[in-house]
Amino acid sequence: MSRERFSILRMIGLGDLKGQPISIHFTFWIMLVSAFFLFADQNLPAANLSRIAADFGMTDEKEYRFLLGGLITLPFFILGGVVSVIYGRLSDRIDRRKLLVTAVILGELPCLLTAFAQDYWTYFVLRMFTGFGIGGLFPILFSITGDLFRLENRPTASAWVGLAMALGMGIGQLFAGSVAHDVIFGLDGWRFSFIAVAVPAFPVAALFYFFARIPDHGASDFASDRPDSRRSSIHHAQNSVPASATTETPGSRDEDFSQPYRVSEAAKQLDATAAAETRAAAMGVDEAPVTADAFKRVFSNRTNVLAFLQGIPGTIPWGFLFVYAVDFFEKSKGWHIEQANTLVLLFAGTTILGGFLGGYIGKKLYSINRRLFPTFCAITVMVGAIPVLFMINYDGPDLGPAFIAALVGGLIVPMTGANVRAILINTNLPENRGAAFGIFNLFDDLGKAFGPFIVGLFILVMPALIAYNVAISMWIVCGLVWVGIIFTMNADEDRVTEELRRRGKT
Repeated sequence: MSRERFSILRMIGLGDLKGQPISIHFTFWIMLVSAFFLFADQNLPAANLSRIAADFGMTDEKEYRFLLGGLITLPFFILGGVVSVIYGRLSDRIDRRKLLVTAVILGELPCLLTAFAQDYWTYFVLRMFTGFGIGGLFPILFSITGDLFRLENRPTASAWVGLAMALGMGIGQLFAGSVAHDVIFGLDGWRFSFIAVAVPAFPVAALFYFFARIPDHGASDFASDRPDSRRSSIHHAQNSVPASATTETPGSRDEDFSQPYRVSEAAKQLDATAAAETRAAAMGVDEAPVTADAFKRVFSNRTNVLAFLQGIPGTIPWGFLFVYAVDFFEKSKGWHIEQANTLVLLFAGTTILGGFLGGYIGKKLYSINRRLFPTFCAITVMVGAIPVLFMINYDGPDLGPAFIAALVGGLIVPMTGANVRAILINTNLPENRGAAFGIFNLFDDLGKAFGPFIVGLFILVMPALIAYNVAISMWIVCGLVWVGIIFTMNADEDRVTEELRRRGKT
């Protein structure tokens, strides 16, 4: 590995990939490409609500906003949430390559068929089954990420995963809008957009299945593990090598990692041999069956419960921004469609940078004081609501202030997203992470499903502006839940480290 490549990886927060085989680099990046295409179809309808409605014979504005923007999100995200829980448990027991590929196929096939829907209810059912793919992919992505990156590097790695998801949603919506008025291969532009994002996902899934190499569960759980000892635990799922066979003795490595990372005190007390033994013990844990007791273990963790709860109010504002905003700015504010699209896309594009920057800042704050990590998340989500509230209430003739508000809000609000996932990785044992992420995604999906649905109901009975202000204010409620995580995260993280340390000594 060249020094230049090493520097680039460290600079972008992926230093744990340093020195890994090309196949491991391929695994991480092809996983992100899969996420990009699977999430690309999520916002395709938002750019074409009126055109889809016209194809299905809907003329009433309130009716089609509710049916296409609100009601249809319920089965999409609820099915996705249930599948996420199931896949989360299976990810800790079954070859994750197979799970990821099945999630992609079962999600992209109905996406492809959506292009040929001839009535609303066919469209409704196909959109529902598309949620299967997103729900199944989510816990797999973060389960593998947790095993590729060490504790202090997971916020940045999670931000890269979030970046792939956000790019998929943003570029998908941008593409759908760009072909809205076109006819391509005899298909209306909105129909062709579903084909365009679905087809590339199938060869990407095949590449992942045949060439990806997957880390063992718990392979990166200790900062005192050296990268070259960790490399030996990365393997092809069909060619597993026992972790105990790769344990190294102190002094056998040629790099200096003597300076401790800012992790829990228990982790700092581990020498290299103990860490290697603990890793082997963690990977050798037998999975419990999917029972009430299995889920009870996840809910006994206070940080898990709060992380699950914050996702419900925290996702409601996105229902407005990515489903109703363009129609609102065009119809209620009287802006040109180009201006409305540009504003929403500016906000969406800035969230990509904000999510990545949030993961980077989160990592730095974690290295200074762990409690600053959740404090940062609580502050950013609440403060970020202010410019967005200004944006939707602005009525001036010059749209410059609204665009500035979109830029600032889009930068601040998403800084929480990557960090909550890193916290879940750090505060759960390796064998429980898939279940924890599955439940987290279920709560997250409940917010995404009921957010547009509830806002749609509000639109039916009250002025749209009031409904949208209530929706954006849910970020403040989300921030208040984060205050509780400030007081629970350290203790839960320490319990995980102590348990892994205990396993390594028994």
